[in-house]
Amino acid sequence: MFQVRIQNPISHFVSSDNLWTHANIPTGGNWCPYACTSGKLMNQWNPASVAYVDPDKEQGGLYCGEDGIAHIPFPDRDFYIKAPAKFATLNLLNKHVMICQTVLSGDEDFTYSAQTSASLYINYPAVEVDDACVWDNNTFRAGNWVPYTLGLNMREDGEIFATLGWNTIWIEPTTTFWDEVPPFGARIICEGVGFHDAPCEINPVNGVNQVIAGPNGLIGVGVAAACIVTALQTAESRMELFY
Repeated sequence: MFQVRIQNPISHFVSSDNLWTHANIPTGGNWCPYACTSGKLMNQWNPASVAYVDPDKEQGGLYCGEDGIAHIPFPDRDFYIKAPAKFATLNLLNKHVMICQTVLSGDEDFTYSAQTSASLYINYPAVEVDDACVWDNNTFRAGNWVPYTLGLNMREDGEIFATLGWNTIWIEPTTTFWDEVPPFGARIICEGVGFHDAPCEINPVNGVNQVIAGPNGLIGVGVAAACIVTALQTAESRMELFY
């Protein structure tokens, strides 16, 4: 068990309900990512991580030293920061849906080094959290083998980019259920002033790897279809899940 041995006014959050460590028990010489409550993002990572490459992109959280001490890489910063913008999800299904975010260095937006997006994985309805956010199991439709993904990032001027698309590895021929049509769909809804490029929708009636897109429809990595909606802070944006 690691402990934080540093004089820091926010160190008590490590053992409170406001922060959870990674499911894997950290070992000496490795980084220990953690998750914060809704609306907050991890704000600690390896200061030497400045690019979206291995192993830098996986060195977020606290550093677990060989001495059994969890070191805070940025002692002058809080463990988390408030998310820069709100993007709600409206679940119109009759079952719960788990949406999992990959935890890379920092808050994964990588605004400190590169303009990449936070990636969220949209699970099948009724999948429980213990299964929904487990990676690297291609026999189960969960974790990184979900059908749809949502990418979010915000430009310096405050404009939000939301990318809804098919998961690249869902449609790979080596995936046993690659041609399965999910029983639910997803769409991005924007209301108010300052949004562009709608519609953006994945409707299962159209089949696998199909999207209903405005001018920003695209074919991404691994020929996965996706669409992008942009919105200013004056608009209200959300994702809806529907049958």
